[in-house]
Amino acid sequence: MNRNHSLNLLVDLSNFIGYHQFILIEMTGIILAGGKNSRMGMEKGLALLHGKPMYQYGLQAMAQSCDQILISTNSKEYRDSRAFLVPDLISDLGPMGGIWSAMKSTTDTAYFVLSCDLPFVSAEFIRFLISISADFDITVPHYGKEHFEPLCGIYSRTVLPELESHVRALDLKLPVLFQKIRLNAIQASPLISRFNPNLFFNINSPEDLKHAEQYLE
Repeated sequence: MNRNHSLNLLVDLSNFIGYHQFILIEMTGIILAGGKNSRMGMEKGLALLHGKPMYQYGLQAMAQSCDQILISTNSKEYRDSRAFLVPDLISDLGPMGGIWSAMKSTTDTAYFVLSCDLPFVSAEFIRFLISISADFDITVPHYGKEHFEPLCGIYSRTVLPELESHVRALDLKLPVLFQKIRLNAIQASPLISRFNPNLFFNINSPEDLKHAEQYLE
């Protein structure tokens, strides 16, 4: 497939005539919670942020837009009646392997993918991404060049064959995949300005967790 990037500026949701139509498409939420957690020293998604396990922030944000929510993890420590646990079909393949395994477990037409360590992603932001993701294989925030937020975006089921090809070839870098599909790369800075200054703040360590706690106080 030819590379087909579309860089968009942030605009008002009311300008999207198809917004309400697209949000009716079957959408599955995927929370990625399968990292090695070496810097956190524990299951990162279960670390308490303001008294609540971190993964639950993403789960709550997804609930308004997703028909079902999957947690991509090999750990049995995640127990939540609002989500289904999906282990990796092939172990140690990183985020791409987790996304592929979760997509293979269901037949929905679109997926909102979110890393468990991005607790400031809101329901409003998810609805916005959904509203601009029609006709693309993947919609993700973009900082410039090869710098993306690949674990916070909309993945269409149309990307599954190319995704599986990369998994089978052990070619596991998502930006490389992005070069081969219909990518909607949305400028990150306007998103941060509109939704939350910490929108893409990634919590990887106890120090990061303290910063997030201070923001929530």
